[in-house]
Amino acid sequence: MRKNKAFFDALYNQYNRRGLLHPDPLEFLRQWPADVREREVGALLAACFAYGNVQAILKNLQKLFAIMPLPRTYILAATPQKLRRDFKHFKYRFTTAQELADFLLSIQKILRRYGTLETCFTSGLKDTDRTACSALKNFAAQLRQAGAGGSLVPDPQKGSALKRLNLFLRWMVRQDEVDPGGWQVPPRLLIVPLDVHMHRCARWLGLTKRNSADMKTALEITRSLARFCPQDPVKYDFCITRFGIHPALQEETLSANASRAKQSHPPKQTGRRHVAKKQTLLHPKPVQRAAHKSRGTANPQTGQTHAAKKRTLLPRTKAGTAPGKNPRSKR
Repeated sequence: MRKNKAFFDALYNQYNRRGLLHPDPLEFLRQWPADVREREVGALLAACFAYGNVQAILKNLQKLFAIMPLPRTYILAATPQKLRRDFKHFKYRFTTAQELADFLLSIQKILRRYGTLETCFTSGLKDTDRTACSALKNFAAQLRQAGAGGSLVPDPQKGSALKRLNLFLRWMVRQDEVDPGGWQVPPRLLIVPLDVHMHRCARWLGLTKRNSADMKTALEITRSLARFCPQDPVKYDFCITRFGIHPALQEETLSANASRAKQSHPPKQTGRRHVAKKQTLLHPKPVQRAAHKSRGTANPQTGQTHAAKKRTLLPRTKAGTAPGKNPRSKR
């Protein structure tokens, strides 16, 4: 079911808060509040290692930044011998010490050629671009040509959604209570960082019907969100994906809100005066997953069954019956 601007703005206002930031690799970017050039390099490292369990991600980044507290300064001065020595015991999931060294040396080459990562990225931007897709693929290609690749920088020609690089862009371009910003790139060009979690939430919210979590789906979700905020469509990314990541915000809470929300178009006139019900978000308390698995199971907060709740809150069709349940997305 498609949602309206009021629903997403309420979601943003309620959950886009720094107090809900942990656990997130974005936390590490607060180490460089005044130096955008150190921050952009730290952000690229944090984003490219943002795969796997979030606690493992944070632990790995803590070790990395303990060795290079000023990542740009460290990388520019590094030699292959120093990298081998400093990271000889490094291993994170699919990423080996050699792959990490190659990645850092590729960043070094780009910094020496362009001066900044921002300059490298914007070299692929055109005035006619409606999204950052082309520039992002060019940026990924340059990182790979300089030596990066494997588990850290996917091949942009294979249809990948480039989730981690889009996450990096969100951090560096947007600026609010959560995203620190620093780059002079229009936020309207950003693309939603799409992974399996975001894909599932987007299907619940009616932002896409596509089954594949690829670049086409990422662009479709971004276009859907642009209807509510064309100048900054990715502003809703953090507040949507907090559900299922933050320990106090379960995915079922967002799913229940998606079921409760009214359709974006107004109801047809029936001769009676229509009184709109106020649309509110559920309180962000943890809920028991088992209580939301099947239709008709009692909600522990209200005592009311989900089946009854849907009958009272879903909009009526022409025949006066509640529309059918949307198909659930595949994991």
